[in-house]
Amino acid sequence: MAAARKGELVPRPPKKIEYEIRFATADAQKGWRDLVATIRNSMTETWDFLARTPLSTTPTNDRLKGELGVIERGG
Repeated sequence: MAAARKGELVPRPPKKIEYEIRFATADAQKGWRDLVATIRNSMTETWDFLARTPLSTTPTNDRLKGELGVIERGG
């Protein structure tokens, strides 16, 4: 583990019952960063929802469709 620098952000640790959320692409990372910059509170709620219930569908969210709905990792 690299030495911490003064003022460095502390990452939020996931609870044992939560899923880890990882970026699949650099574009996804940029999009997330842009959304957090504009709607931080909503994105915090989104993070909590995705980490706890990644497969759930509610009246206010839909699963991604087509090539955005599936990702294959490691072959």
